Amino acid sequence: DRYNSDRGSALDCDVIALGLTDLHITKGNADRIRYLLRHALRSPDEYVFNEDDSSLLFRHIPAVLVKTLPDGGCRHNSLHVAVRKKFVGGLGAHDWFNADHYDCSVSYTHLTLPTKRIV
Repeated sequence: DRYNSDRGSALDCDVIALGLTDLHITKGNADRIRYLLRHALRSPDEYVFNEDDSSLLFRHIPAVLVKTLPDGGCRHNSLHVAVRKKFVGGLGAHDWFNADHYDCSVSYTHLTLPTKRIV
């Protein structure tokens, strides 16, 4: 019922994913996009986020390049993932921020998000 209604919510879910297509990242909007999923949750301290992965191309924005545009801009796809901490094993109580976020990150070579745009 939670997922098949207009009132759908990620509240109390153990794994949450937010996929965005045709995302334009610029110097002017990058700070607003950073920690996008973390800022959207009511209890972010209960989750580990792929936004914290230190290997991201854009700091705290899990995005991949889709296409460069003639005007010099770029289009990206992003997939923001949060996993409830109790399901991520092997980490000490105070080691969440310094953790290797590989277990809650997406292998971007396999990321395909639908878009109505022609690539």
